Amino acid sequence: MGIKRNFLIGEKVYLQSMDAGLYDNEYQDWVNWVNDDEIVDNTGTLYLPTTEEALRDYIKVNTNKHNIAFFAIRLKENNDFIGTTKIGPIDWVNRKAHYGRLIGNKSYIGKGIGTEVARLILGYGFKRLNLHWIGTGNFSNNIASIKSNEKAGLKKLAVIPNQVWSNGKYVDRVIMGITSEEYFDSQNS
Repeated sequence: MGIKRNFLIGEKVYLQSMDAGLYDNEYQDWVNWVNDDEIVDNTGTLYLPTTEEALRDYIKVNTNKHNIAFFAIRLKENNDFIGTTKIGPIDWVNRKAHYGRLIGNKSYIGKGIGTEVARLILGYGFKRLNLHWIGTGNFSNNIASIKSNEKAGLKKLAVIPNQVWSNGKYVDRVIMGITSEEYFDSQNS
């Protein structure tokens, strides 16, 4: 297990590099989250059952790339592992990336954690990585995620009709993004 240190620090949470590893009981929490339909129905990626071994491999693959930053989301008050977030793959030539987040611990959904994580990732991407654009995609039926991204400063850029299968039907995909100029302007106002 790598060195455990706080990397990006917010008001309620901090992000810790996933290459620091998780404690054994936390892998089981993560396995439970990614196998819970209620949590992953709007992710667009977790369709098949996942094992702890697969998640450990996922960490290795994603932390050994120079164009992905992958983090555990931890509460500042007690260091509890409550989710994950990732920015990448980063296109270093065009200075752009997508980000995603998963709040797995249901007790913290709807508490502003997702917005705080988005703000931490945007700050990291623009201030430290010198990116020009950061975006994400949401299912149109995931209203909470769309609102959270808007609170963090992302804007709706496009709606692609009937793009993804969610909860037994096709729904639209909402593409959201923000440029570095928009980000820094919002920080100065």
